[in-house]
Amino acid sequence: MSRRMIGVAVIILVLLGALAIGSARSMPVAGQPEAVPVPGAPAVGTCLRQPVTGVNTVTSQGNQPIFNSVAIGDCTGVHYGEIVAVVNHRLPIPADSPTVLDPYQKWCSPALDAWTGPRTDPLEQNWVLEFKFIRQVSIVFAGPDQRQLASGQLWVACIAVPQVTGSTGGTSTPYEKSIRNGFTRLPAPPGLSTCSEQQSDTYATTQTIDCTGPHRAEVLGHRALNTDSGAPLTAGEQRSCTQFAASVTGMADPTAGGRLTIKMQVAEPADAQPGMWADAWCVISPSSITQYLYGPLLGLGNAPVPLR
Repeated sequence: MSRRMIGVAVIILVLLGALAIGSARSMPVAGQPEAVPVPGAPAVGTCLRQPVTGVNTVTSQGNQPIFNSVAIGDCTGVHYGEIVAVVNHRLPIPADSPTVLDPYQKWCSPALDAWTGPRTDPLEQNWVLEFKFIRQVSIVFAGPDQRQLASGQLWVACIAVPQVTGSTGGTSTPYEKSIRNGFTRLPAPPGLSTCSEQQSDTYATTQTIDCTGPHRAEVLGHRALNTDSGAPLTAGEQRSCTQFAASVTGMADPTAGGRLTIKMQVAEPADAQPGMWADAWCVISPSSITQYLYGPLLGLGNAPVPLR
C-alpha cells in the first residue's frame, strides 16, 4: 500500500472515531432531571464565614425586618461569629414595640448570654475581662437567601459576633476557636481579645482594634481600684494583674522570658480624693519599643508568642 493510501486510511479512521464519540455524547440518559436541594436553616454551633457590619438588616417589609443572608459553614480555621439560636418563623411585632428589631433583640439576648457564659470573674479578684463582648454585646441576625425564601423558609438566625466598635455599626473581626463559655473558662478564647494600636494612660476612650494586626498593647482586664490619689500600686495589686495574665493567656510565663511587660495602669479622675475609685487596666505589651504583637495572647498557651 502506498504512503498516500495509508494517510487516507488514517484520516478515515479518525473521522469515524469522532463520529462515534459525538454519537455517544448525544445518547439520552434514563431518568428525570432533579433540582439541587434547597438547604434548610443553619444549625446552632455553626459559624459565620464572612465579615458583617451592624446588625445585618436591609430594610423592613410591612412591620417585619428583612435580614441579609450570609455565608454560614463549619467553624474550622478563621471565622467571624457563631450561631447561638435559630427560630423557624417570624416573631410577632407588638404595636407598642420601640422598633421592629426589638422582639428579635429580646429573643436573642438570653441565647447570647447563655452561649458566652455569665460575665463573672474566673479568679474572684474583682477583675472583669476586657473583652469586646463587655464593651458591646454584638448581636447579628441572618435570614434565608432568595432560593430559601422561594421555598417558604422564614427562619432567623441569632449570631454572636465580636466587633471592634459599637454594636450598631461595628465591624466584625476574624478569630479562631469558639467563644462558647468564654467568660467562664480558662484560658480565655482568643476571639474575645481586645487590643490597642498604641499604649495609653487610659483605655476607656482608646479605639480598640483587631488583634490579628500589629498592635502595641492587649488589654486583658479592667477593674475599679480603690486607692489614695497618687499612691503607688502595692505589690499585691500588681501581682494580681500578673496572675490574671497567666490565667487568661494560659502561658506558663506570661512575660515570655522578659520579652513582654505586664502592667496595671490606673487612670484616676481629675478631682481624685483619698478613697475614691479609679479605673485600672491590666495590660500586656512588648518590652521593646521597636516590637509589635501580631496576634492575640488570650488562650495562647504554649504556642509561639506572635511578637516581632
